[in-house]
Amino acid sequence: MYAGADLLYYRLHQVDFNGQSSDSEIIPVHLSASSQSFQLIHAGFDNGNDLSGSFTLGGTGQVEVVCYDLNGRLVSRTQIQGIKGVNQFSSPSQGNLAKGVYTVQLVYNEQAVAAKVPKAH
Repeated sequence: MYAGADLLYYRLHQVDFNGQSSDSEIIPVHLSASSQSFQLIHAGFDNGNDLSGSFTLGGTGQVEVVCYDLNGRLVSRTQIQGIKGVNQFSSPSQGNLAKGVYTVQLVYNEQAVAAKVPKAH
């Protein structure tokens, strides 16, 4: 994503098995202000099983922090009242978590950002 960009363009380039290629028409993508102002800064496990991290918001509102294991099972879910600027979150897990990779997802104003978070201990 380009900082400050309100409009981006994309075009697909397709190459067939026979070597012939074609391009799609150019498609404009308008970015809303809220999509540019919602970003996960970092997330990780501390104190063994508790997920914590930080994110930025361009406004205020409810943010849902959800953590899943790689099989899609819910590990934790927390609601946070976000403020404009940098926010911190902490989400206790529902038990002893195994080592591995987990997915953390933040949902704000019908938009979601997600990241994979490794757990080493």
